[in-house]
Amino acid sequence: MASESVTTSAPMANTGADAIERQVAEPTRKFATTRDEYYDFYEIGHTIATLRAQSERFQKVALQFPDLMLSDASFVYQELVKHCEGAEIFILADTSYGSCCIDEVAAEHAQADLIIHYGHSCLSAPSRIPVLYVFGKLPAEVDRICAAFQTQFPDSASAPVLLMYDVGYHHLIAEVSTNLAEKLGYEKLVVAQVPTEALHVASEQPSAPALVSETLPTDFKATSATEKTPPNASCDCRSSSRTPASGNQRYGRSYTLPDNAKLEDYSIFYIGADSLALSNLALTHNQCSIYNYDPKTDRITEQTPRNSKNLMKRYFMLQKAKDADVIGIVAGTLGVAHYMDVIAHIKLQIRQAGKKYYQFVMGKINVAKMANFMEIDAFVLVACPENSLIDSKEFYRPIVTPYELELSLRSDLEWTGKYITDFDQLLTEFETSPAADGSTPADSRLTAGEETDDDDSPHFSLVTGQFKQNRRYHPVQLDTSDLDTGVGSLTLRNANTDVSTVMGSAAGEYLLQRSFQGLEQKLGETEAAVVEEGRRGIARGYANEKEL
Repeated sequence: MASESVTTSAPMANTGADAIERQVAEPTRKFATTRDEYYDFYEIGHTIATLRAQSERFQKVALQFPDLMLSDASFVYQELVKHCEGAEIFILADTSYGSCCIDEVAAEHAQADLIIHYGHSCLSAPSRIPVLYVFGKLPAEVDRICAAFQTQFPDSASAPVLLMYDVGYHHLIAEVSTNLAEKLGYEKLVVAQVPTEALHVASEQPSAPALVSETLPTDFKATSATEKTPPNASCDCRSSSRTPASGNQRYGRSYTLPDNAKLEDYSIFYIGADSLALSNLALTHNQCSIYNYDPKTDRITEQTPRNSKNLMKRYFMLQKAKDADVIGIVAGTLGVAHYMDVIAHIKLQIRQAGKKYYQFVMGKINVAKMANFMEIDAFVLVACPENSLIDSKEFYRPIVTPYELELSLRSDLEWTGKYITDFDQLLTEFETSPAADGSTPADSRLTAGEETDDDDSPHFSLVTGQFKQNRRYHPVQLDTSDLDTGVGSLTLRNANTDVSTVMGSAAGEYLLQRSFQGLEQKLGETEAAVVEEGRRGIARGYANEKEL
């Protein structure tokens, strides 16, 4: 008897059951097992004391956990609720940007008075809501750290060293610095310090004294918002007006060098694993020799060779941005202080350069999102220092930092190897650099009635090896009389008396260059038809559709 074969056909659409049944690896890890370990790692006792001391001020508290610590969030939440009865405490959902940044947008949805940020932080200053940092306590042995330091710098008398570290090792730095300075005789040791709280932000004046950090000795110079400020002095955490960043305070870390000492004379000893924080440090302190000690592997790695390679990559991105005519401004943060000032300055520089810009807010960036805007020649990412360095080759367009864009737009500035990613330092650099008042040499000549062809002349592209003619979308400067007559807003003559249009549409030009410009409407040419009933149902199975 012949066997009958049964033929089955695959469904036309996936039911999604495989996605539901798929086993996904848990992205979290346990940092503690016992109650005492939880209290120590997450500094629950110190957090409770802070909330009780300022219970009238902090009535709604938001807890921000990274993905790696989500498994411990419930225990921390329950302990805080148990001991802080007057406070309304809740856990924030996933942040729209990097987990190292303060998610003020999510906290404002619940009208939070305080954000407690857990885990690694980029230490970017908050702009609207006070913050209490809980970095966690990564395990490491102080004796091994000191031994590695001695191995790298055997001459304790003449070795000027700047000690920096990942925030996860903040709890050990007081003991490490004491052993190195007092027991081992490193007299020229300078220790960078990290704030543990920012209870006063740029948008408010202090109404109550903040709690002093308990993690550093009293003879250490305070670096958080709790530091006493002399009269007539101000800082971001205590004044609504922005003040220039000092030369020894960068990226949330502060250090004080001796008189007549230069940063380039110091070597940097960094405690922590290879990370975005270390990459940012290597770029911004490229004049120093940097040695990275990883407590997990007990190994020391010199960062200088890789640093030079990264600088060359950034210089290549800078040159590609110089060739760009249409620039996309991507907001990579909505909570870091002064990010709006940086965006406003970028817009001003782009307009003065005669280029076109578009502004985007898209949350966490990825290749798919950025590929939707092919008319953009280059993007500038306004984000925290650790998330602003995008080095992926998968993106179709270059992504530069605000400092790189500034160098590419202004012909009066040359790159000397200096690199800046901190917003405060960046704005200070913009203000003190030539033409910081918003004027350029071309502006002054046009104001005086002189014509120049510097802006119309092509420039040599180091990327293509050819001369490139820049398109101009905005006039450099228009006289008020031209605006009244309407002439200056339409045309502009260069030194060769050639009339060129300005303020054109970049999107329109890109559309004309595309081979497919959309369906032709043919208005008035198509005969009107009777309305007919269409299909009903969903794509998986419409009504009156034959089943297979």
